[in-house]
Formats: sequence, structure tokens, C-alpha cells
Amino acid sequence: MLKKPRNIVLHDTNVTITFKNVKHVRYKATPDGLQVNAPNSLSLKTVTDILENSWTRIDKALQHSKNNTVLKPESAPTEMLLEGKLLKIVNKPGVLNISINKTTIEIYAPENQHAFALNYFIQNRLWEKLNPLIEKWSRILNVTPSSRQIKPLTYAWAHAKKETGALVFNQSLIHVNPQLLEYVVLHELAHLIEPNHGKKFYEIVSRNMPDYRSCELGLKSFSF
Repeated sequence: MLKKPRNIVLHDTNVTITFKNVKHVRYKATPDGLQVNAPNSLSLKTVTDILENSWTRIDKALQHSKNNTVLKPESAPTEMLLEGKLLKIVNKPGVLNISINKTTIEIYAPENQHAFALNYFIQNRLWEKLNPLIEKWSRILNVTPSSRQIKPLTYAWAHAKKETGALVFNQSLIHVNPQLLEYVVLHELAHLIEPNHGKKFYEIVSRNMPDYRSCELGLKSFSF
């Protein structure tokens, strides 16, 4: 009897493991995650270990899949909340370029590439906002992140691992205003000192941002 398929998360990536009567573990990277076919004779832990050992190659395949996805025109949104301001999205034909004014985001791109262009813009715009904040609060808290990533997370605004110093930010942070974004950065960097949401953690946060509770309430008004 074949084992039931399993859904797990590895390195912030959704992984679907399907057990089959096959001899080797095979995977396929998609924009939504990783699809894995594994021998029915292997345990979930063994399959996970195999994936972990191959993760450098898998991650490259995942990034390639995301970067080369052609999105249909109808998948491109018509409006967007950008840093707390709701703007209308206007798609126009042309060479890749983004223009922003008080009410609109004008996206110039080849046919069928406007959604891709918007995703590219979100990543770059968010890095422009995040990097200075990460540097600022790293100096204040005297911590040194080892890596930083932006990903489409479905369960949190961001997360940090004290053991490795790795930071991952949700690309949906492009929607929040500057104050909320700064709070998220402070929150995650504080986790490089205190990994849990205990008394010491919130002492660090409140000492550096006394009104942090209002930021937490503001973030709860969003969904992703």
C-alpha cells in the first residue's frame, strides 16, 4: 500500500511529497513550491534528508522556475496597496519600466509580461526599503545577520533564526506603511538575540520602539 502524500515546509518552501513505486527520489521545481516523487519504501525523514542534502541545487531550480514564469495578463492586478497607499495599476506596452505617481503605477512591459514586471518591481522596491532598516537596527542591537531573503510567505510577515542569523521577509511587506515595515525589521532582528516571544524579547522591542503594540495591531489588519 502506498503511503499518503505529505506536505511539508523546507527552507520556507512548500514541498509536496508523493510516494510511488519508483526507485529514486525525483523532484520538480514550480513557482508554487517543490513537487517530489519518492520511493514508497523510504521514510519521510529519509526523503527529507535527501532533499536537505541537495538543497543548494534545488534552490537554484526554484529560483529559475520563479524567474522564468510567464504570467497571463488576467493574473496581473488592477490596483495595489503600495507602502500603505492604494494605487491604480496601468499596464502599457513597451520596454520594461515602472513609473509611479500619486495615484497610479504605470507598468511598461512586453505582451503577457506585466505581472512578471510587477513582481520584479516589488522585489527591488522592497529591498530598497528593507536594507537601510536592517543596517540601522543591526547596529543598534549589535547583531549581524548572516543572510537576508524576500519570499512569498503564507504564514508570517517574516522570520529569523538565531542559530544561523538568517532573515526571511514576506514580499507582502510591500503593502505596509514605513512604520510597520520598520517594526517588522526590529522584531526579527531582536529574535537574533532572543528567539522566543518571552519577557526578554519584548523588553528589547519596547525599549527600542515603545509604541510597538500599535504596530502589531496595524499588521493584524492585513492578510496574506
